[in-house]
Amino acid sequence: MIRSTLSAAAKALETRTGRWIFWIAVVAAFLGVGLNAVIRAELPQKRFVPRLQYASPTQIAEDRDSQAQWRSSEFRGFRTIAWGEMMEGMDPYKDLRHVRAYPPFFGIVFFPFAVLWKIPFAGSALFFAVSFAFALAAAWFCSAWANDGGTTGAPGTAHGRFGVFALAFILLAPLALDVMVRCESDMLVLFPVAASFYWLVRGEKKFRAGALLGFAAAFKVLPGLFGVYLLFTRRWRALGGMIAAGVVCTAVLPVLLWGPERAWRLHLSWYERVVAPYRSGQTTKFIGDPYRPSNQSLTAAFNRLLRPLPMDVSKGERNINLLSLSPAAVSALARALQGFVALGLALLWALCGRGRDAKSAAILMAAVAPGIMLLSEVSLTSHHVLLILPVAVILARITVLEDAAAARWGWVLVVYLLALLGVAIQPLKPYTPLLPAAVALLLACAAIAFRDRRAGPA
Repeated sequence: MIRSTLSAAAKALETRTGRWIFWIAVVAAFLGVGLNAVIRAELPQKRFVPRLQYASPTQIAEDRDSQAQWRSSEFRGFRTIAWGEMMEGMDPYKDLRHVRAYPPFFGIVFFPFAVLWKIPFAGSALFFAVSFAFALAAAWFCSAWANDGGTTGAPGTAHGRFGVFALAFILLAPLALDVMVRCESDMLVLFPVAASFYWLVRGEKKFRAGALLGFAAAFKVLPGLFGVYLLFTRRWRALGGMIAAGVVCTAVLPVLLWGPERAWRLHLSWYERVVAPYRSGQTTKFIGDPYRPSNQSLTAAFNRLLRPLPMDVSKGERNINLLSLSPAAVSALARALQGFVALGLALLWALCGRGRDAKSAAILMAAVAPGIMLLSEVSLTSHHVLLILPVAVILARITVLEDAAAARWGWVLVVYLLALLGVAIQPLKPYTPLLPAAVALLLACAAIAFRDRRAGPA
């Protein structure tokens, strides 16, 4: 049923009419969501003075300053970090009220969007356009590895090539558009991860693929789990590329731009105010409400379910605790389950190796994404765009490669769709609907990978 439905949808999108409808919808989403994103980022909701005058973008508050009240958007905060780090000698971990967990390298990457701050709407429009293009490219990379039958140089006999890309983008779009309308940074992580995924699965450009993973990890840390995957699957060239890019992004570039002393001080400040509290479980020191409904992590779910946490009634939130355990007991339980996930991933990669062909390599690497969501203490809704890796791999194996092993797990795509619906309905968000989706996708990846291992080479 699921297999036939997906194949029919892919074939429908392959038709001339299907392509037209898809691209018209894409353009409409780009224009509509883009306009909303730019307005939220740079048009104030209220003005307290006749004419806005700021000497620096760091004076433009994230919510309200003396001149205006602003709409909700991450863009202004990111711009403040980038401009402050690069132009004003700011320490974003000490000088800002809202401390974010990004390493200092974040400011370097975001600076091209911050430097346009004097041109109205230019920086946010460019950031949205880049993010949207990255989302389209990520959907293509996550599905196109199977276009030639899953092996480099094989004849192009598979059907549904455009259709599976379009389906992958449709499955990514609900989370991706939510990321983009708020000008979150997750597309800057997803794109290099997806490009690296495409090359590594096909056995191409291994060092460059690893370097992209190194960039992603230097930008947002959590993709560092891909390094563990490379280590256990013995992909040494890719691991070398990841380490090299990590060193360049984390040490070389900051030293060249800021000098050794300031680069060291920024990284030390980041460690003291982000890493150390995170390691000690005191995430409230840099995250105001770590267990808010947008946090879909295992840790947040357990705290909401097993502790009587207060909820914001004005936002339709409800207290959903089933038991009233101590914070220490909840933390111990969450860490035990996270340890089980980590051990399971290590065994999966060690036993299945690097995969006997492209389709088995794809499912092994795709398992990293739900692993990140389950191991992180703070897996926000926006972070779950990485789940497009296992979603697109299962989709491609079912519709393009007509793979029976993946077809048996096609139901996890339904779980994923239900999870997207759950996070869209505000009262359901505290129940952490994306958590079962991440668990189901990880189990599917593991089951399919072991099935591939038993089946032997294609």
